[in-house]
Amino acid sequence: MTKSEIYEKYRKWRKESCGCYLDELFHQPIASYDMFEDDKKLVNRLYYIVPKYTTAGLDCFIFYEENIFEKKKNDDLIWIASSFDLQND
Repeated sequence: MTKSEIYEKYRKWRKESCGCYLDELFHQPIASYDMFEDDKKLVNRLYYIVPKYTTAGLDCFIFYEENIFEKKKNDDLIWIASSFDLQND
């Protein structure tokens, strides 16, 4: 998914007023987790959570950015690709 696709999913989930703009949605990740690592590759996810308060209680829109890095011999990381997805679709 792209940032724009995540934003469209967010707008549909939100239903009423948008709540925030595209750039604000990606402003601050709540967590960073290394999902996989070996001597050649690192896969990291940045998680974002947007709360919505309703009469039924708290609801959250959760999505992540997955980044893939190539590892060099001196442990430098070279970014290869990024993608976005919903935690629960």
